[in-house]
Amino acid sequence: MIRLDREGDLWVVTIDRPEKANSLTEDMLERLAGIAEDARDARALVLTGAGKVFSAGADLDAARAGLAVSPLWERLSGALARHRGLTICALNGTVAGGAMGMFLACDLRISVPGAKIFYPVMKLGFLPQPSDPARLAALAGPSRAKLILMGGAKATVEEARAWGLIDRIVEGDLLAAARDLATDTLAATPDHAAGIKALIREGSVSKDLHALQPLLDERTAPYMCLCTDDRNPLDIGEHGHLDYMIRELIRLGTPPLAAYRAATLSAAEAFGLQDRGMIAPGKRADIVALGSLEACDARMVMAGGVVLSDAAFAARQVIEPVGRGSVRAPRVSATDFRHRGNRVETDVIGIREGQILTDHLHEDIAIAD
Repeated sequence: MIRLDREGDLWVVTIDRPEKANSLTEDMLERLAGIAEDARDARALVLTGAGKVFSAGADLDAARAGLAVSPLWERLSGALARHRGLTICALNGTVAGGAMGMFLACDLRISVPGAKIFYPVMKLGFLPQPSDPARLAALAGPSRAKLILMGGAKATVEEARAWGLIDRIVEGDLLAAARDLATDTLAATPDHAAGIKALIREGSVSKDLHALQPLLDERTAPYMCLCTDDRNPLDIGEHGHLDYMIRELIRLGTPPLAAYRAATLSAAEAFGLQDRGMIAPGKRADIVALGSLEACDARMVMAGGVVLSDAAFAARQVIEPVGRGSVRAPRVSATDFRHRGNRVETDVIGIREGQILTDHLHEDIAIAD
């Protein structure tokens, strides 16, 4: 009921249970998650359905038996979101319920005309999968996310396109349109495709700068941004923050304007900060004056139109810590972690050296006293 067609580096996955509106059983969901995890070598992955409905979500009998709250949904959407290539959800018809997770996790969403999008968790008494509300809000905005999740709205794909949930409505051959969208990614190297989707992170745990530097130039700078969200204050004091990343990129051969674009406008666009990123009317006057582009040595810093100085920094409002003592948890002991039996199959977080990304592993672990 899940069909996989491999067309070289393009994988096409079809949910093939049209007599049941492509509703998903546990086995089907397991198969979808497995394909998404195994598709590391596929440069493009397309999800579609057979018949006139993409998927109605969980099979009703399976939902009542516990599938509605299964971690398999999150496993599937997480694998799609982590995919290094291009993922496309090609809606051959309506998408509903738990199937929204895979729809939202894809890079692109295209649809035939007349399909509908809805997520009736409020009506059915379930919670959405953990990652779905944030992805929905990022695409359609918080109000429209609430309209769908809490208001029970059934959006047409024509409405959804205006909201940002649908990228293209296809009048003709849906899969041909998906293949056409994947053409450039299929022609690129896997690392190039991965870099276009990436934040270049250079912090204290995640160190991607040197690996991804060759991908950053004037052509790719609009699609890549610099990120230092896990940088330790000691590293900032010794080496610097974004200024260090810019200097290092330029030293390694990145064109200076590409490095600065990735640190400013591209980052603002990636995080939806429409009021900053460039010097222009209507933007915040956050400006740094440099001694030279190559050295990235700040000589003057202006925030919100105000020039910062040591005196101004010292006079800033100090925010008192909040939340201390707010966690109330019962005490635990070793017996709380005891497992009956001699083996357990469990989820394991796989650590990647020098990366903030982790792997979702399944391990059969032997237990001994």
